[in-house]
Amino acid sequence: MSRFSFIGIVLGVVSLIVVLSVMNGFHAELRSRILTLVPHAFVDINHTESAEPMKWSELYTQLSTIETVEGAAPYIQGKAMLSFNQSATGVTLNGVLPEYEKEVSVVHEHMMMGEFNALMPGSFGVVIGHGLASQLNANIGDMIKLTIPKVSITPAGIFPRMRSFEVLGVFKVGAQLDHDQVFVHIEDAQRLQRYPSEAQGLRVRLDEAFSASQFADTMSASHPDQLRIKTWQQTHKSLFSAIKMEKTLVSFLLAAVIGVAAFNIISILSIMISNKTSEIAVLRTMGATPRSILLVFLSYGLSMALLGMLIGTLIALPMAHYIGSIVSYFEGKLGVQVFDASIYYISKIPSEIHWQDVVFINVLTFTLVLLASIYPAYKATQVEPAQALQYE
Repeated sequence: MSRFSFIGIVLGVVSLIVVLSVMNGFHAELRSRILTLVPHAFVDINHTESAEPMKWSELYTQLSTIETVEGAAPYIQGKAMLSFNQSATGVTLNGVLPEYEKEVSVVHEHMMMGEFNALMPGSFGVVIGHGLASQLNANIGDMIKLTIPKVSITPAGIFPRMRSFEVLGVFKVGAQLDHDQVFVHIEDAQRLQRYPSEAQGLRVRLDEAFSASQFADTMSASHPDQLRIKTWQQTHKSLFSAIKMEKTLVSFLLAAVIGVAAFNIISILSIMISNKTSEIAVLRTMGATPRSILLVFLSYGLSMALLGMLIGTLIALPMAHYIGSIVSYFEGKLGVQVFDASIYYISKIPSEIHWQDVVFINVLTFTLVLLASIYPAYKATQVEPAQALQYE
């Protein structure tokens, strides 16, 4: 029973460290892929009838003087429906200036077909993601139809606003963005949406993505009425909150393995106390105090926990570091594929070890085993020597 409990502690520590490291790797991979395409902040210009709106070129000049800003690009964004070959799907329509968009996005570096610079004003060309191209079975030169959720009123009636665009390029960044993002020239987006201004605002890239909130606070304070600022934490809040919740739930479930092992320690110590009642009584008659008896059984449970934590951590750290190579090796031997790169955008399991997770897991294990050892150790101190030895 001691060995099974010890193995349970080792397996619990190994499982928690490896699984949390893999989840950290997926989180980092997803975040890095998204942040290469999605700007760190959106600075929108307020367009009100009571005041003259700021020009995007003026705003661009102001942002260029801020040290933390690496680049900015004008944009017009909206929802649209993309249809081709009797297939249709909802997308996010991005009107951009290609020469500026390179400052905030790496789409131009991930073109599978065509060129991002092929987007010219009045050409009504579109650059779409690989996922959309595969879903619609569209290729370079195909004419696809973009429909926006607005209507045009004509003498013949009310019609949805739509326009045919030629596919000029296909990009692949390896994320969900390949399935729902399309790019057109900003002037074409302005005509299609009949936008009242040259641009909706500027998309901004910062030298540090996690300083976006501070940047937003600074810009809002300096232009309280002229600008509206959103950060990538706000636009993708639900996604990263879901990832955090999933990690918490998985950690809780795997911690149950350690909990079971700790519960077994209660059984082990209780049985040991039952079998060693006479020995405990002899120690008491020889002068052993209840405190010393308590420490004997506590040290037994805690030594099992410390040894399990040490061996579990020593096994888990190299396993978590090389988990991608380990899985790839078994994929080759068994002829199976755990992650299809065309579906999950990765061909190898990512892993990222966070030392705070390792420390937390070991502290949790020690605490659970300590709590599990207290009750049976306390019961050992309640053994009465006279009662225990009366039949000896």
